[in-house]
Amino acid sequence: MAAGSGVNGQWALKVADFSVSGGAPSLSNVRTYQPGEQQEFYESHGFTPDDRKILFSGNLQAGQSLTGIDVYTYDLQTASSRT
Repeated sequence: MAAGSGVNGQWALKVADFSVSGGAPSLSNVRTYQPGEQQEFYESHGFTPDDRKILFSGNLQAGQSLTGIDVYTYDLQTASSRT
C-alpha cells in the first residue's frame, strides 16, 4: 500500500477548467491535490465565494479513522489546509 493510503486506496481532490465547444464538454488544466498526512478519504463540497479555497471533508491526520472526518478548507494559492 502506498504511503498515505488506506484500505480504500489513495484518494485525491481534482480541480479543472470546464468548457463547452461545439456542444462538446471538455476539461483542461487538471490539478491534483492530496492535503494531509494520509489520503484515505476526501469529500469535496465546493469553493469559497472568492474561489481561492476548496471546502472539503477528510481524515488528514495520520491514524485518523474513516469515521473521524473533519471539515477543512484548502487554499489553492498557499497549498495549505485548515480545519
